[in-house]
Amino acid sequence: MLGRTSWLRSTTFIVVLAASMGGCIAPRIDRAGRLRTGRAFCLRGLLDVFSLGLNDLSERLRGEGISAITVSGPSWPDLARRIRGARLRGELAGPLILVGHSYGADDAVRLARRLGRYSIDVALVVLLDATSPPPLPPNVARCVHVYRPTVLGDLFPILFAGNPVEAAEGNDRTEIVNKIVSRADFGAAAARVDHMNIDASTDIHGFVMKEVLRVCPMIAVREGSRETDSVGQPSGTSRVGD
Repeated sequence: MLGRTSWLRSTTFIVVLAASMGGCIAPRIDRAGRLRTGRAFCLRGLLDVFSLGLNDLSERLRGEGISAITVSGPSWPDLARRIRGARLRGELAGPLILVGHSYGADDAVRLARRLGRYSIDVALVVLLDATSPPPLPPNVARCVHVYRPTVLGDLFPILFAGNPVEAAEGNDRTEIVNKIVSRADFGAAAARVDHMNIDASTDIHGFVMKEVLRVCPMIAVREGSRETDSVGQPSGTSRVGD
């Protein structure tokens, strides 16, 4: 994809976070009446039309008992403020997970950096073919970047995806895994994965799910009880605004 210019930014659809974070969909409780700790935010890429596979990923995460929503990547500054407010109110507990695709992956790293200014740790960042993200900050415990190298990425790394991500100077805390999409790791389907569909690949989704589940422990929920999700609302209800 070409570089992000100001006029593209100005035409980007911004998902209204009052309806996304404040009115998020609660995780589904499985038959055993269990949920998982943690909260996942998936950030879409350019114009909100190239990362629709993240909508399905959020649904799969909710199916596993994790509170998860998908938002527009450029909304990350507002999302950072809302996460900070929820933490200060004691409504956002457990591991924080950020997932992003393309420019949304770049925005996920920007979000993590802003959260670092608020002294908020991020347990896991999963990037799907990030374009040109800033270096990873030390408040991120683990970052996994799944990407496919390209000739254009080699020649113009600021404009095109296909390069590994790096830690910020002095950051010796973050565990970084740069994983190339290969047949060895993702099977025969890897040959069909590219920048435009990596967000929708079921094989990639399966890999991301494993990464997320390993940092989100299971918790027991009493049947019939009114549990609250990580923004402090009863499961199965929605709330608009803070």
